[in-house]
Amino acid sequence: MEDNTAVEYLKEVASAPLPRVAYRKKEIDSIRLLRAAGLVIAQIPEEAVPGEVPYAKVVAVTEKGHREMLDIR
Repeated sequence: MEDNTAVEYLKEVASAPLPRVAYRKKEIDSIRLLRAAGLVIAQIPEEAVPGEVPYAKVVAVTEKGHREMLDIR
């Protein structure tokens, strides 16, 4: 995992109750990176619906995500 923002966000997500919903673009982008790396299971609507606020919801940290947490501590 290279993006420091995403790594920091993984730390936040791993230490917080799940599911975790994010509405800010920066957080949504971090969740996209974490999901693409296989570190979290997340729901991110791909198509923007007019009038609807974009969001992403992390429902779980994967086993790979937990191993990554051990590596970065």
